[in-house]
This record gives sequence, structure tokens and C-alpha cells, in this order.
Amino acid sequence: MRVSLHDGIGGLELALQSEANLVLRSLRAALNALETADEELASEVVAADLAIDRASVDLHESIYRLLACQSPLAVDLRLVLAMLHVNLHLERAGDECVTIAKLVRLTAELPREPGCSRASRRWAPARRRCSGSRSTAFSAVTPRVAPHSSISTT
Repeated sequence: MRVSLHDGIGGLELALQSEANLVLRSLRAALNALETADEELASEVVAADLAIDRASVDLHESIYRLLACQSPLAVDLRLVLAMLHVNLHLERAGDECVTIAKLVRLTAELPREPGCSRASRRWAPARRRCSGSRSTAFSAVTPRVAPHSSISTT
């Protein structure tokens, strides 16, 4: 059975949201590890990068498969290409989390500066923005891919 274009795009959106959740979890863990100098948490961040990399590659292949099989045009093509772009940056953000985690492991034995605990207050606004944007990222396109959508895919 052939998957319709809009169902395929809906699946890509879900995969992208899932990858974004993995990256957000990794970012939170990396920042917590940095704040507390927790080597074990830093090691978990490094290990979690494999799942992010796998999700990125799977999404990348799914996007190319959709482009080859469905040949989206105009708005749909722009949306799919934007997902490809976001996928790239999510994978890079996951890699940056690994860099933070590796630095935590390298510097865990060094004496800590007293001002380091204030860093979490500076990151709090960014954490709030990330958690809010995750839930609304695809709100504009969600109705279009709903199962009971009235959009014709012929």
C-alpha cells in the first residue's frame, strides 16, 4: 500500500519531534552534569548520542525516500526541505551536548569556581523556551496531516 504524501510528511514530523525530544533531554542532562560536575551523568549524555545519531540518519533516509517516491511540490517541498535542515541542526546540537559532557569528564577533578552554580539561573530562560517551543513547533501543520483531513491526496 502506497503512503500518501501528507501521511508521509506527518510521519516525518513525528520523527523530527522525537529526535528533538532526545536532543532536549541530552541538553538538559549535559547542563546538569556541567552544573554539578557529575561524571556519570556526563557519560550518559555521551552514550545517548548514539540514539540521536541513529534517529538523524533514519529521518534523513526517510526524507530522501519521500522526495524520491512522492515528488512534493511548493509548500510541501519547502516543509520537507525545512525538516531536512532542522534534522541537520538537531544532530549538531546533540554533538555539542557530547562536547559539553566530555569537558565535564575532563574537568571533574579540578577545583570549582564559586560562581559556577549561578549558571543554572542564566540557563533557566532558555530551558523554558525550549520546553514551550517543542510542543508548538508543528502546530501550524498538524491539522493538515490529521487522519480525518479533508485534503485530497490524489
